[in-house]
Order: sequence, then C-alpha cells, then structure tokens
Amino acid sequence: MRGRAHDSTMDNSIQLLYKKAGIRRILFLVALCFFVYFMFLTVLPGNERVIVCAANDNFCTASDGDTDAGACTAYGTCNGGPGWSLGSGDCTGDASCATTSCCGDDAGEAVVAESSSTDTPSGYNDAVTACCNVATDCNYNGACVATGSASSASTPDKAYCGTGSTWYGGDYSEDACTAVAGTGSWNIGGEINTTVCCGDDSGENKNTRQVSEISIDNGFADNSSDKACCLAGDSCISSGTCYANGTSPADVDGDGDNDYCDAGTWQDCNSDSDCSPGLICSSNDCTDVNFPYFTSIPGDETTTYGNWEGVDFNADDAIGVDTYDVNDTRFTINSSGFLDEDSAVSAGAYSLNVSVNDTSGNTNSTIFTLTVNKATPSLSLNFNSTSGNTTIYTGSSMVLNGSIVSGDSGAVLQLYNNGTLADQAAGAVINDTLFGSAGTYNITVVYMESQNYTSGSLSYFIGVSDPDLTAPYFTLIPSNATITYGSWAGVDFNADDNIDIGDYTVNDSRFTISSSGLLDDVSVVAAGTYSLDITINDTSGNTNSTVFGLTVNRAASSLTLTVNSTSGNSTVHLGSAILLNSTIVSGDTGATLQLYNNGTLINQGAGSISNNTQFSSSGLYNITAAYPETQNYTSGSQTYYVTVADILQPYFTAIPSNESIIYGQNWSGADFNATDSNGFDSYSVADSRFTINSSGFLDDAAILNASEYLINITINDTSGNYNSAIFNLTVFADSDGDDIADINDTLNGNESTPAVSGINNLNITIRGNSSRGSFQGRHPVVIKEDSDVLVNFSHNFTAAHLNLSKVHITKGDNFILLNFSGQLLTNKTVYFDDSSYISLCVKDAPVSASSDISAACTGANETDFTSCIGNSTGTTINNITCYDEGSRFKFDNLHHTGIKGSAAAEEEESGGSSSGGSSSGGSSDRKYDFSVTPEKTTLGIKQGETREFTLRVANNNSYNIVVKAWSTLAEFMTLEEIDYHISANDYQDIAVIAAVPNETEPKSYLGDIVFSSGSRTQFIDIRIDVFPKGSLFDIITEMDQRYASVLPGEYLKFDVTLFKFLDVATEDVTIVYLIKDTSGNVLWKESDTRAVHKELEYNRELRIPSDLPPGDYLLETSVNYQGKAATSELSFTVVSPAPEAPPENYLFQIELPAIKIPAEFFTSRAFISAFPRVLLVVIILLSGLKPPGTARKGKKAGKGNKKRNSKS
Repeated sequence: MRGRAHDSTMDNSIQLLYKKAGIRRILFLVALCFFVYFMFLTVLPGNERVIVCAANDNFCTASDGDTDAGACTAYGTCNGGPGWSLGSGDCTGDASCATTSCCGDDAGEAVVAESSSTDTPSGYNDAVTACCNVATDCNYNGACVATGSASSASTPDKAYCGTGSTWYGGDYSEDACTAVAGTGSWNIGGEINTTVCCGDDSGENKNTRQVSEISIDNGFADNSSDKACCLAGDSCISSGTCYANGTSPADVDGDGDNDYCDAGTWQDCNSDSDCSPGLICSSNDCTDVNFPYFTSIPGDETTTYGNWEGVDFNADDAIGVDTYDVNDTRFTINSSGFLDEDSAVSAGAYSLNVSVNDTSGNTNSTIFTLTVNKATPSLSLNFNSTSGNTTIYTGSSMVLNGSIVSGDSGAVLQLYNNGTLADQAAGAVINDTLFGSAGTYNITVVYMESQNYTSGSLSYFIGVSDPDLTAPYFTLIPSNATITYGSWAGVDFNADDNIDIGDYTVNDSRFTISSSGLLDDVSVVAAGTYSLDITINDTSGNTNSTVFGLTVNRAASSLTLTVNSTSGNSTVHLGSAILLNSTIVSGDTGATLQLYNNGTLINQGAGSISNNTQFSSSGLYNITAAYPETQNYTSGSQTYYVTVADILQPYFTAIPSNESIIYGQNWSGADFNATDSNGFDSYSVADSRFTINSSGFLDDAAILNASEYLINITINDTSGNYNSAIFNLTVFADSDGDDIADINDTLNGNESTPAVSGINNLNITIRGNSSRGSFQGRHPVVIKEDSDVLVNFSHNFTAAHLNLSKVHITKGDNFILLNFSGQLLTNKTVYFDDSSYISLCVKDAPVSASSDISAACTGANETDFTSCIGNSTGTTINNITCYDEGSRFKFDNLHHTGIKGSAAAEEEESGGSSSGGSSSGGSSDRKYDFSVTPEKTTLGIKQGETREFTLRVANNNSYNIVVKAWSTLAEFMTLEEIDYHISANDYQDIAVIAAVPNETEPKSYLGDIVFSSGSRTQFIDIRIDVFPKGSLFDIITEMDQRYASVLPGEYLKFDVTLFKFLDVATEDVTIVYLIKDTSGNVLWKESDTRAVHKELEYNRELRIPSDLPPGDYLLETSVNYQGKAATSELSFTVVSPAPEAPPENYLFQIELPAIKIPAEFFTSRAFISAFPRVLLVVIILLSGLKPPGTARKGKKAGKGNKKRNSKS
C-alpha cells in the first residue's frame, strides 16, 4: 500500500464517480415509475374518465355528480370538473356550494385552482381549489376574484387577477400596477430602476414632493406630480429624484443654500451648515441675524451755504446690502451711500441719522453732523450801465444801479453817496443823481446780513471836473515818404494833451493807425501816390490833424526757369522732348508769363507756364522766360541754354548668362545683342583670347586653359558713345579626363594617376566598378596589382574627395609602402606577400623609404608582428590585426602603412662581413638620403589673402644632391624653383607662398609638396583651410585613424588647431565639444577655455560615455567669438567589445537571466507539499524512467508496461 500512496487521490475520485453513477440509476428508476403511473394507472378499470357529455345536461351519465365522490369523478372533464367537496368559492349551480356537492357538474360551476405567473407574490400557487361561478375568475385561498381585480391581501402580498385565472404581480402591466399599488404608480422612476411598478413589492415607496412652505423659498411647494419610487418612505422628492431623510443634498428651492429632507418634507435647513455664509438655521429656516455694518463713515463737515458737495457712506453685509436712509427730508442718500442735500439747505447745524438696511431687514445707523455757515454775498454796481471808476463834468447826471449777484432773495440793499444813504430797497436799488460840483464821490452799495449770507459792500469812485476846451497837439510828425512796392514798414506819429490823449484816425481805409500813433497799410498798397489826413482826439472830444504824403514805386519782378527739371543750362539727347517750366517768384497775381525758344514765343500764361518741347536738330537753343511790366512790378526775364546732341549710350538687349565648361570641351560661344537709338556701330572684346563678330557672337580664339575669364564686352554707337558688360566664363580643370570638373570630382584620377614603384599593372575599382567617374556616399575601394589585392578600404566620397594623384605606393622585394596623403577618413586593410619571412615589422606612420623602417622594429610607431607568422586566427597589437593567410599576410586597421619582412637569408647576410665586394663609389651606390621638415603643415587663410611658410631640406649625404620639388595644390602653392642643389651635409630653406583667390570656396583643401632625389621620395602633407573674408577665428580638428574606432568608456584622441585672424592681444575663447549621432542629435557635451594669440595647437582627449551604443558618430568642435562661430567636424566609430571566449571544456555557453525567489517561498506549504513530487519527477527524468501511469496514454501499451505500473 505504501508503494501506491501516490494514487490514493485518483482511486478516491474513481470511487466517487461510481457512487454518483449508482445514484443516477436510482433516480432514473423513480422517474420511470412516475411516468408509468401517469400514463397507465389513470386508465385502469374503475378509474378512467368519461370525456363525452350530453349537451345542456347537468350530468354526463345516469348518475348525478352531486350524488357522491365517485359520481363526481366520473364526470371527467365536463365544465372543468369534477371537484368534490371543495367547500369554497362563489358557485351558483348548487345552492350553497356545500362541502358534499360536486363542482363542475352543473352550469355556473367551475373548478378554479390557484395559478401564478410573472412577479406574483408567494401564496398564490398553493394547490388550493375553489368552485367559482365564472371560469375566468382567479382563486386566492379559496376566494374567487374577478379578472382585472386585485386580491384581498395587503401589499406586498397583493396580486392582480389576469387572463387564464392566473395571478400576476404589479410589474406585469400598468393595469396590474394600478390594481395592486394604485393610480400613478406605473414606471415613475426613482431609486427602483429594475421594476416598472412602484409599491407592489417590499421596499418600494411612491413618494411625492412635500414642502414646508413656511421655510422654503422661491415658491417651491407641494406637487403630487413630482414623484419617484424610493427605497425609503421618508425620502424627499425633487424633480423625480429621491433624497434620503436627514440629509441636505441639494438646493431644491434655488435660494443659494442646500435644503434639508425632514421625514419626506423639505425644510430650508436643519443646521447652520445648511445655510449660506452669514445665515443661521432657526426653526428650519435660514435666517439672517447679522446686522449690516459701515465700512466707511465720513467725519462731520462744516461748509459754506451753497457749496456742499455731499459725502460717501459705505456699508457691507454678510448677505447683501439693500438700501440707505436718512431721517431728514431735506437730504437724500442713494443706493451706493452718497448723501447730498435735496436742494441747498439753509445755514445752520444738522444732525442726520444715516441708516443702512440689508436684504433680510436688519438695520444699522450712525449720526452725521453737517454745519452750514453763511456765505459771502456778491454785488454789482454800475454808473450809466458801466462798472468801475469813472469821470464826468460838473452838471452831469449818472444813474447809480446796485444789485445782488449772489445772496438771499429779498435781502435789503442800501446805496450811499459819500456816506449818505441815497436809497434802499429789496433785491436792487436804483438812483438818478445830478453832480453839480467838481470833486470825487464815493458811491457804495451795501448788502444787509440775511439768513444765509453775511453783510457785504461794493464801492466805486466818480471824479467830477469842469469841461476841457483845449485841443491836443502833435509832438512828432514824420516827413513824407517814397518806398518800393511791398517794402513799407509804417511811420510813427506822436501827440499830447493837457488832459489826456484819446485816439488817432486816418481818412483812407487802406491804411490804419494804432492808439500809439503807428501808421501802416492794412494790406500791401498798390504802387501810386497817397495824401493821408491824420487826426488826433483827446478824452474831452477836442481834435487836431495833419497831412502825410506817401509815394509807392513798382518793385522788380523775379521768376524761375527750369530746363528738364534743372535750373541751369542743359544738354539733351537729339530727338528728346524735355519740359520747360517757368513760375513767378515775385510779381502781381495773374500777371502774364511768356516763354521763348530762340526768340520765338512758344507759350504764355498767368502765374506759371510749361511747355514740353522736342529738339529734333542738334545745336544751341536760347530758352527765355519773360515777365512784362504790371501795376506793381517792373518787367524781368531769365535765360538758360539747351545743347542738343547724341549723348545716349548704346545698350545691350541680350546679355548671356555666365557659363562654365570643363577643360577640353568645345565651347559653343555666346550671343550678345545690342542696339542704339541713333545708330549702332560695333562690338569689341578686350581679351585677345576671344573674338566677337559684328552680330555680337563671342567665341574663343584658341583652346582655353583651365581658369576663370572675366571678359569685358564693349559696344559703340556712331556718335562715339559706348557701353560695356562683363561676361564670366569659367574653364574647370579635369585632370583625369572623366568630363567632371576637378572641383566637383569626388574621385580625381584613375589607375595611371597614383605614383607607384615596383608594381606591374595597377588596377583600382570603386564599388566593384571602374575608378572613372565621380561618387557620392560610402563605397569600397580596392587597389590591386593585376588581380592581387594590395589594399582595400571604405571611403565616404561625400565627406571627402579622393585624389589618386596623392596616392603613393612603393613595393619592393621585402616591403610595401603606402601613402594616401592624409585623405582617408577610415583605416585600411593591406595585403603583404609572404616570402618565408622570419620577422615582420609594421610602421603605422608616414613612410617614404623602406630604410625608414628600422631593422630591429624598435622605431617610433613600429610594431613587431613576427608573432603573426603562422597564425591564421589573427594577432592584434596596438589595434592592428594581422592574419597569416599562407601565401600572404593581411593587416587590418592600418592608417599610415609601411610593412617590411626579413627572410632567413637576409638575416645571414646582415650578420656577414661588410668587406665583401668592391665599390667604385659611383652614383649607382648612392642612397640619396635627405629629409624635409616639417613633415606636415596646416594653413588657415582667408579669401583673397596670402601666407608664406618655410620648409627645410637637409642633405644627409657626404656628396651633393639635386632635389626636385612640386605641389599637388598648384592652384594655391608657388615654389621658388623646381630643382634645389644642396651641398653635402648641408640644408636649404625653401620659401613656399600660398595664395587664396577671392572666389575660392571656403573649405579644406588637402595635398602634398613632393620632394624627390634619386630613388627616394618624401611627401609633405599640406592642408589649406580657406575661410570667408569676415572670419575672426577658425578651428580645425584632426584625428589619427588609429583612434577613429573606440570602445565605450575609452578615450577619443584628436588634435585641435585654432587660428585667430585679428591682430589684437591674446584672447580667451571657449571651445565646445559635442558628440552627435548621424541624425544630428547631441548626445554629449563638454567645453574648455583657452588663450589664443595667433595660432594654437593642442591635443585633446574625450572619454566616450560607457553607455554609448556601437555605431558611427560625429565629433563637432566649435569656437564662438563676437557672435561669429567656427565649426569643425570629424567622424568616429564606437565598436562593441570583443566577446570573451567560453572555457575550453564546454561545447557552448548559455547565459540565463537572474531569477529572484523570496526566502519565505522555501518554507511555504506549497513548496513543502510539491517538493517531493517535483523531486520524484526530476529523478525519473534523469534516470530515463516514465512517470507512473504514462503507459496508459498509449493505445498499444504492452503488458510489461502495465506490470511495471502495478509495481511502481
């Protein structure tokens, strides 16, 4: 049994299934018995039903159904019976439906059993029968209920009698709902959403809106139409929504606060929290018990009668300010609290009670005191309707009139003459007084103090004297005057009188004379003679006069004359029409102007005239404008001369656009068209390399060299006038003859272009095709000797052009030297023939001769790769990897290239005596050892500028040599000579001039200066960075290709050169370093500050972020100075670390993710119970056994398997 313990659960399950199968069999037999009983036992002899009834007979057989139970039963199905001794119902067939009667054997008798359907409460399907007089009645506990009525039970037990003698609940139909729950209970909504009748079930309450109208506001009242079906009978209703008793859920009356549900009735509140701020809940009504309060009460004021401007009261209230009031009807206060007098109040003191009321009827008040003082009256006093002091003669009368300007109506005025009361009256006083004696009289009007005004007075003086009979007299009379029209400035008359001067007058209205005696004309008087009578009056009416003579002469006229809009002589083109214009500058309005051409009147008119005159003949023309004499001006004229000649230049009607061709291509010429208004003559060109014919066709006279030609084309007319235009023809060099200009050719040269030595047949392919043409983007470049690959690399032709003339390949018996003059952006792979070498040396630096590689391989940038011999899996040293491919070696990731091998024979020879053989010292044994420094030069030059630098060539031999020199940047570089003779063990400094034309495109130009002597050649790398003229700084970034591939977290090494073009003191500038992806997104940034005088070179290292994924990236360096930036970019690659090799005793290695399992898992019940089973499965799997029972899954499991299972 212990061996089968693991199957006990399965055995128990099988036994349970067997037990369940036995129960099903028993139930089936029971059901079968019931079926046999109903199908067969009801038709046994003595128990079958009579199903045929006589028509209109009370019984179907000879026996009356009311006889006994058997006779009743024998009636079968007649009239729904039989039903013996039912004892309930409302039958009419038997007199009393006695308990011993048969129901259904007579008319008016029907057996009705309780039957229920949709939503019927319990108790309506209890197998109770009743004998009813109508077969469609329903039976409820033995009582017959008519169809369409409700049972006698109370809700929720009440039901509705529907069709087929069947009871239904209220949710059955609207009629059922009305019968059970009452009118208006069907589908009224509310909280009971799952049924449609409200009140037929427990927990359903039909509530209507009930309102306490004492506290609720805004006319919100009881409304039986506002109803809802609620879970609680004490819920309140608003807009068909149920709200729970004892809550304040909503503002149902719209007064701004939430209202309270009080056992089904809405109250305004239950607590203060139900009310708006400032209100409290009192007797279920939100009540305002707070008084309004003044926020601003003005201080008491004192004013003068009629001058008060009112004051402002300000108040506030928690609920709302309603009105302001004042207790004195002589004052008013508006809704904003402004207190003012209704009309001017009388002088006196006023104590005013100012109150403020809120919207709830609460009131607050304050006292404001206003004191009104009497005002000062204002009076008017005049004599004979004139105000102010005055003088009269003795015997004259004056009307003295005093009146009130401001004062109380009806106040008394008194009039005094030298202190004697002359008259008094209310409001105004008038007195006609005769002054018979000379003297000074004080006339005063007095205002007597009244209710609102103090007393006041006003006085003037009347001087009374005897009459004046003496005439005034002149003290200055000017002499008669003669003037020019428009120039008179007037003359002065002076007079005096024994009393006082009155005024001056003149008898001619064209003149005026001031009160001080200045005589002038009203407007400019016309030329002529004037006799003027000047009169002087005194204040007594006495007069005197004199005569003044004035003569006005004509003025000189002036005018302007313009010829072709110019005041002066003019020269115009033959046949031109020009405008002659003349205008009067000074002269009479409307005067006539006359315009003459060589004495002939060509136009005249008033004020201003013009004439558009055409000159059809050459010559000199007198143009005169004349002004004839008028009333006020003399005659005048102005004359200019017009010279008429052919002065217009010929002009081009068609100038061809500038053109460019490639050297060697046939230029098709260019057409110029020109004309002239009077006669075209000829074309000419100032450059003898070109010709132009009489029709304007420009062509070259001979094949043009590569250059830019600015061609001046001149046109002449028959009058000697000329014009010119510049035509620009650019002939681009095409050094490799691929019909692509060198300036645009990303690949310059072909297989014949590189400088090679020791190579029979050079073959170069780009992207597997010919090296002829131009390329864009990155493509593989393969250089072969015949079919053997020497070097291959990937080059981005868009980023940098490749000039094959700067490629130098030298191959010897035991070495290969490759120099690409710094053009490559990536490192290269080089193949080197294996000649049974016993040592290998690689020099990754510019190499000119095999002797530059040391025999011991210990020189600068040299790497001993002897360990690569026989190693086909690769040997990596200093980021250079070498593979021994049998017949040759393959070197990856080389930048500069010099490879040299040593064979066994060479080693023996090198160790032998140097005395073997003889030498005559002839030139054939000379090494021509020389060196040039510096080996690399970088120049920054602005457009249109020139730089000079020096190279030193040293002769390291004991004999004289001749060194030849030339440059691959001939468009910029000028050398002093071609051949340089250098004495033994001496040197010579060579001056090199670099000049950049104005039109040179700003960018970097790479090339070499090549030095050669005998078998030795040395290349000096030259880089010219051309900058725009306005540049202040520039920056150059360079990188050794050995460092162009880096691992994440390693340092990126590069060189930076800064140029400053300003001749100023040392400047501190900030250099910014950015690492970008190929889409231009900035991934990393760093900066530093450096001092620059003229030029600065420095080495820089940047640590590559350790999380930077492998791929191609850009390093951008930039310097910004005074708003102008200079930027340099170079590319580099982040590579993946080499994977670690798995241990040698494993076939493969799999890395699995770490899984974290909580410690408590190992003590859990699930682990403890499952662990033995899991362990058993693991043991079976490891031992090759099948789990118990697995043989049963196969259709053809053998006996052996079964036996094995039985023992497991």
